[in-house]
Amino acid sequence: MSSRTPDARAARRGFTLLECEVALIVLVLLVAGLGNLTAAHQRLLGAVDDWMAGDPTFFVARPGETAAVLGTPATLSVDPPAPPAAPPAGPLEVKVLSVEATLDPPTASAQVELTEG
Repeated sequence: MSSRTPDARAARRGFTLLECEVALIVLVLLVAGLGNLTAAHQRLLGAVDDWMAGDPTFFVARPGETAAVLGTPATLSVDPPAPPAAPPAGPLEVKVLSVEATLDPPTASAQVELTEG
């Protein structure tokens, strides 16, 4: 037979005070970390609002086919990009490559190819 009494087994059930303190410390660290993360997120949103309220900023693609092939990122500039070159004088042949239309929001875009005719 077992020398343990039912009262001794019942007393061993549950958590010790040390285990509860460790769990509480972990919980406090988790809440502090989430609070810090929330504060950093609010600072970031405030910075974005300030940035959007200022002068417009343009994403300017770097010129050259090599930069496009390599996927070079665009630069930020407060100056608007130069307008594209004017098409050549004379008749042009227009070839529609693709058309995309959406209803919500109502927009339409087309990709075309221009060649001298």
